[in-house]
Amino acid sequence: MEAAPQMIPDDTLVRKAQRLRLHRFSLAAASYVVGGALLLAVSILGSDLVPITPIVAFGFMALAIAANAIFYLLFRSDINLRFADPSLTIPQMVVGILLITYLIYFAGPYRGLLSIFYLALMTFGLFHLNTRQLLGVSAFTVAAFAFMSVLLEIRHPDAASLVDLVAQMLVLGGLLPWFAVLGGHISTLRRRLVEGNRRLEQALAQIREIAIRDDLTGTLNRRHLMDLIMHQKAVADRGSYRFSLCMLDLDHFKRINDEYGHLIGDRALQAVAEILGQQVRVGDIVGRFGGEEFVILLSETPLQAAAETAERLRQQIEQHTVAALPEGVAITASIGVTEYLAREPIEAALSRADRALYRAKAAGRNCVRVETPPDRDPTRRASGAA
Repeated sequence: MEAAPQMIPDDTLVRKAQRLRLHRFSLAAASYVVGGALLLAVSILGSDLVPITPIVAFGFMALAIAANAIFYLLFRSDINLRFADPSLTIPQMVVGILLITYLIYFAGPYRGLLSIFYLALMTFGLFHLNTRQLLGVSAFTVAAFAFMSVLLEIRHPDAASLVDLVAQMLVLGGLLPWFAVLGGHISTLRRRLVEGNRRLEQALAQIREIAIRDDLTGTLNRRHLMDLIMHQKAVADRGSYRFSLCMLDLDHFKRINDEYGHLIGDRALQAVAEILGQQVRVGDIVGRFGGEEFVILLSETPLQAAAETAERLRQQIEQHTVAALPEGVAITASIGVTEYLAREPIEAALSRADRALYRAKAAGRNCVRVETPPDRDPTRRASGAA
C-alpha cells in the first residue's frame, strides 16, 4: 500500500514517557540534595542562628536519599507502570510532606517560615492531580502537622507555644484547601487544553487525509500521487534504488456506467481500489490517476518482478465478484508496466507505461504488457551500435 506516516510503536511511547518521568524525578531529587547540603552547611557554620543541628540535617539527607532511592528503583524497574499514576505524584508528595514536617519539628522559631514549603510542594501536583486528590494531600499535610504538634507538645512542651502551633495549623487548614481548589481548577484547564490540542491534531490529520486522498476510492489523489512519485524519482536518481510503474485501466468501464448506473460503477472502482490496497506491499504507492485509471508504484522492484506483480493484480481483479453487478458480469483490467530509468523525466516513464497500457488494450484487454526502458532494450542498443 502507499507510504503512510510511520506509527510510533507503543513501547517507544512508553520509553519516552519513562525518560520524561525520570527527568522530572531527577530534578526533584536534586532539589533535596541541594536543600540538604545548604541545610547541613548552615547547621555547621551558623548553629547559633539556626536551631537545626548537623545531626538533624544528616538525618534529613539520609531520609531523603533513602526515599528517592526507592523511587528511582521503581522508575528504573518499570514497576511504576503498574500504578494508575505512573509518575507516582502523590507518593512523592507524601514523602516531601513528611520530610518538611521532620524539619519543622526541629526548627524552633522558624517553624512558621518552613511551613511555606508545604505550599511549594503543592505546586508539584498542579499538573497531575485533580481537586479531590489535592484536597486529600492538603488533609494529609494538616494531619501530619497536627501529629507533629502533639508529639512536640508531649516530648518538648517548652520548645513551642501550643497557641502558636494551633494558629499555624489553622492557617494551613484554611490556606491549603483553597490552594487545592485553585490548583484543581488549573489542572482542569490544563487537561482541557491537552484534550483540545489532541482533537485539533486529529482534525488536522483528517484534513491532511482529505487533501491527499481520493474521495471515492480512498487511494491517493493524482496531485499527491505525483508528489510521491517525484520523491521516489529523486531517491532513485541519487543511488541504486529502483522502482517500476504500473498503469491500470478498467476494461469497458463506460459500458458498466451506461448499463448499470454510476453508483454501480463507483462500487466497482472501490472494489478494485480495495484489491490493490490488499495486494501491494507496505512502501508501494497506489493512486487514482483519473477516471477508471490507477497508477501503482512498486518500490525496489525491477521490471520482471513488476510484470509478475501486475499479472497477479490482474488475476485478483478478474476473479473478484462485485456484488452489485449481475451474475456473470466481471470487472477486468488492462495493465501497462515499465521501469523508471534513472535521471529521466518522470513524464517519460509514465508515457512508456501508458504505451504499454495501450498495447494491452489493443491485444484484447484483460492482460499485461511491458515497455522496456530504452537503455535496457537490446534491440535499441544493437541499432545504436550499428
